[in-house]
Amino acid sequence: MSDIIDHIENKYKYYLRPGYGVKTLLIDIFFGAESEDFIMDFINTINSINPKSISVNDIWMNDEVFLEIDSDIGIFQISKDNWGFGFIMSNTNQKVLFVIDKILQNDSKFLKVEVDPDKYKYNSSDH
Repeated sequence: MSDIIDHIENKYKYYLRPGYGVKTLLIDIFFGAESEDFIMDFINTINSINPKSISVNDIWMNDEVFLEIDSDIGIFQISKDNWGFGFIMSNTNQKVLFVIDKILQNDSKFLKVEVDPDKYKYNSSDH
């Protein structure tokens, strides 16, 4: 029953986690990013940092939209594809992700799910 309530109350679920095989963090929207409303809901939620689009790239080969956003706290990127994957990234300014994470935690549309960062480490025995 708790899962049903989570899905009703939280439109989007995310992890703050390392990228695969790297130490830099990203926000991984793993539930709800396929929604047509995701980007607008996300931008409206982080409105307090004054996000402004720098560029929008529609990568048709991957059915992906890639946005570069400037804000009061720095530049970051949003990647969203048609398969339900959404990522918020900033390789050069990781502080941006911590601020965005804090904002998302205080919005009822978003639910942060804790994750084991070791799950994303590069393991040479896997290859």
